Amino acid sequence: TQIKYFDIAAGGITEDFGQTTVSRRATGSFSSSTRALMGGGFVSPTSPAHTVSNVIDLVTIASTGNAADFGDMQDTAYAYATASNQTRGLFAGGYRPNNSAVVDSIDYVTIATAGNAADFGDLLSAKRANAGGSNTTRAVFAGGTYPAVTDVIQYVTIATTGNATDFGDLTVARDYPAGGGSSPTRTCFAGGRTPSDTNIIDFITTATTGNATDFGDSQS
Repeated sequence: TQIKYFDIAAGGITEDFGQTTVSRRATGSFSSSTRALMGGGFVSPTSPAHTVSNVIDLVTIASTGNAADFGDMQDTAYAYATASNQTRGLFAGGYRPNNSAVVDSIDYVTIATAGNAADFGDLLSAKRANAGGSNTTRAVFAGGTYPAVTDVIQYVTIATTGNATDFGDLTVARDYPAGGGSSPTRTCFAGGRTPSDTNIIDFITTATTGNATDFGDSQS
């Protein structure tokens, strides 16, 4: 349940921020400049079997303290891709272990207003262990697996609900890429599994559809 933080400008070790409302892993998370939200996640493989949380937690970034309940996910799953702008946050794809279902749905919330997630639309196909990123206008979702690892990048316009559209391809098909490294111009996707581990970093120009370009490699 631990939440940690560090000062980005100063660097250094992480400090204790507070606790989430539910102990879980593989949550989806995103933020505005004010609030951070964490949704879903895998609770337990055994007791009871395949427990997955539908809870969305909220913290105010500027003030340390325990998370508060924001609302519930529409689809109970984990291993989402996530993206956000100052207004909305999106959860895309995921996995439901209780019935071995991979999800194609996209949920969204309005970050400033507590409440349950609502349906945004669908991915091009069901995916889990994919990665997300965004600028103020678009959310992009890349890679993932089901039934095999994929190189597909897809996007939605955050302000307008609807199904995802094809954006282009990663340089290498993989799942579990680290996403969310976005500026107003570019989004980067780093590492992942092909199924062997990879250190590739790709980038896209978020406003312009097209295939990803090699950025460089992570150190490990």
